[in-house]
Amino acid sequence: MLTPPLSLAQQLGNLNQVLDIPSPPPLAKPPKLEMYLFEQPWLPVCVLVLVGLIGFFVLRYRAQTKRAALVAGVCLLLAGGWFLLASFVQTSRERSRVATEQLVAAVATGNGATLRRELTTDAKVFHSRAPAAGMGRDEIASFVETSFKPGAQYSVQSWDVEQFQAMQIGDDRVRVQVKVRVIAPAITVPVRAWLRLDFNIQPDKSLQCTGIEAIQIQFDNRTN
Repeated sequence: MLTPPLSLAQQLGNLNQVLDIPSPPPLAKPPKLEMYLFEQPWLPVCVLVLVGLIGFFVLRYRAQTKRAALVAGVCLLLAGGWFLLASFVQTSRERSRVATEQLVAAVATGNGATLRRELTTDAKVFHSRAPAAGMGRDEIASFVETSFKPGAQYSVQSWDVEQFQAMQIGDDRVRVQVKVRVIAPAITVPVRAWLRLDFNIQPDKSLQCTGIEAIQIQFDNRTN
């Protein structure tokens, strides 16, 4: 029996998998209560709304109109309060995602000034071409300004974060693992990289990066 030819979408999907890179061991997940309470409230909020609606229609069918309105009102009030709480409270992991995207965008656009601001003065960057002791903040910022600016050797046409993990370590540190995909202007084949970033939580709750390590960069055998 002949196998039907793969569609273009399937072929591209298979090619994308071949060109992908393996993932490092994942970071520990946050406590479920904190995650659902502050970071991912949609599931409990939807459950509360669904319970309220089911309770309303069941009790109304039984001619218990006042009780139906009470149950629905309480559930909707709880759902609204839960959503507002999650909207106003931003955890260190959520802040670390914003800080990570700012750093990635700074590199992708050759913005050395933003990179200097987001890194601590003693921050180190480790990658396959860096010395064993790593590159300092000013050195890496200068490299980014000259090599990633538009039209430069490593200029980037587009980028996005494909995977993001964050884990708080103690009271004042957050570790991040992020998978970034970039496309250069000259080619359409995406290049992916897994990066590890460490952040210090400042007294004002802002984050500053103390170190960046390239865990793996696609097509760079020295990181494999």
